Amino acid sequence: WALQSLWQRCAKSSSEWLFWILLPPILRHGYALCFFAAVVVQKKLIVGRLQPTSKEQNPTTSFGRGWDEFRSWLHGQATCARAFDDMLDPFVGTEVLSFMYRLLGAKVGRRVQIDNFHVTEHDCVEIDDDVVLASSVSV
Repeated sequence: WALQSLWQRCAKSSSEWLFWILLPPILRHGYALCFFAAVVVQKKLIVGRLQPTSKEQNPTTSFGRGWDEFRSWLHGQATCARAFDDMLDPFVGTEVLSFMYRLLGAKVGRRVQIDNFHVTEHDCVEIDDDVVLASSVSV
């Protein structure tokens, strides 16, 4: 719908070339933001808050253990996917990336410069103020 509207506006003003110039960034960032929104909705509605656990901790029922493992696995599949990294790349080094990690549950301080670190349990991450994380950091 949005692309059709843009095409109609460009066609009315006889500047179809503008549509073709704007199409790649719109598709790139539009897909990225939609994918991120889907991951956030999945995290909030299905996965919920992930708690740090150790191998020695056993829930009282096998269902509880299985559900916790499934939630962790599901969130890991979404955040370790290549599409997730590709989605974060345009926002590397900006405050937008810090905000995105906050939406996933990480506690990120002020004036934090992040070059996309890899973590699956965002709820267990706390980054203080004035921190710089270089590229290829795994937590």
